[in-house]
Amino acid sequence: MKFLSKTFKVLQSLYKSYFLHLTHINIEWNHISISESQLNLVLNQNLVTYCDFFLPEVTKIDWKTKSLPLLNSALRIDFEIQLTLVESFLYFCFPDWFERKKRKSVHQTLLPFLNDLSQTAVPTKSSNKFPIVFWKKPKNIVIESTEYFQFRAKARGDLTTNHSSHLLLYFDGKVDCFIKIYRLRHIKYLFHTKTFLDQAPIVGELYLKVRDIHNDKTFGNVYYAFQGRFLENQNDNFLLGYWNLHPLDKDAQLDLIPQEIIRSVKEHPPQKSKNTTSIEPDIFSLEIVKKLINSDGQEATSSLGHPK
Repeated sequence: MKFLSKTFKVLQSLYKSYFLHLTHINIEWNHISISESQLNLVLNQNLVTYCDFFLPEVTKIDWKTKSLPLLNSALRIDFEIQLTLVESFLYFCFPDWFERKKRKSVHQTLLPFLNDLSQTAVPTKSSNKFPIVFWKKPKNIVIESTEYFQFRAKARGDLTTNHSSHLLLYFDGKVDCFIKIYRLRHIKYLFHTKTFLDQAPIVGELYLKVRDIHNDKTFGNVYYAFQGRFLENQNDNFLLGYWNLHPLDKDAQLDLIPQEIIRSVKEHPPQKSKNTTSIEPDIFSLEIVKKLINSDGQEATSSLGHPK
């Protein structure tokens, strides 16, 4: 045992001495059709959060911008990246190859973020032209710690639903809301699965009570229709767009969400049980909502002052 222990310590010492634990790469874009001040504003607000989710190996980020004519700008981002044991070995053996591979991987991950800034962003490095939307379309999601809330909320005058065939129902100036909220553990795509371990985000789904309007102007069934998803911090909802998870993008709908719903989920420890759900939620019938809210099962439920 002593021999094995000494051998391990020697190997560990050699690893620390000869293999890098950190590496630095930089990526440049010569032309982004957005002004330098707007670019810096977006970078300050969103880049670190984006990298926390999509590039967790990044330990430090710095960037430089340059103003160009016609309200355009150039961008250089410098990354400090933590290497795994295997990556350290590969970097030690094939430094040039590994640096090219890592730069390409980081560049591909950043493309959706930059394309949202400008559809004409032209990177200085070559990029893979494989269609991003195709392989990033989710098939389903794995969730845990699910809770349900039903309540009525005062609606703004500009509140609308996502479908013209839905008539929003009002009750004394208020609308009936139903929220499903949970911790997101996995997003399953066609070729890979994104997993959230220590930072499983709290995600909510908003449903509004509506009545169907048929093509002949007659009325149909009443149910709760899906409007979109939201995160704990509504300023981070843009991340749902990158994951193709239908974010809420209407301020009037976001204003309906009470903050105590988020707090109630954060106060409860995560449950071990998980379940897979569809990525394309559509409706909740009145009967299903009543059953979920009154259920004594494992899933937590609540009714926030909903009238009888």
